Amino acid sequence: MNTKHIQTFLMVSAAFFAMSGPIRANSANALANAVTRTTQAAATTAAVDQRRKSEDTEQRG
Repeated sequence: MNTKHIQTFLMVSAAFFAMSGPIRANSANALANAVTRTTQAAATTAAVDQRRKSEDTEQRG
């Protein structure tokens, strides 16, 4: 599965759960933190995948 699709799914899921959960003063901050962490994790995963592909190509060639 494409990492961009995973990132989008996680961001939409975080937004949905934040909207459907109880309303608190810190909920906006919690949502922002969750989206930031999700984005960082997706970016890290994408970078690792790209590096692995690059290493596989170098080993084959």
